[in-house]
Amino acid sequence: MVADVEPLRKAVSCPNCSLASARTYYPFCSKRCSEMDLHRWFSGGYVLASQEQPFAEEE
Repeated sequence: MVADVEPLRKAVSCPNCSLASARTYYPFCSKRCSEMDLHRWFSGGYVLASQEQPFAEEE
């Protein structure tokens, strides 16, 4: 009976190492890859693009 149950999410490849994702750490394959990604966010490795123009200095 359990074999007939479809998983909630399809397995995808881990964004860090390309291994199959684990249900516990989705979309990552392990806690290590999950924490590596979190570290990149905290250290400024990822940057969101902005549409704002920088302020011009007044003369």
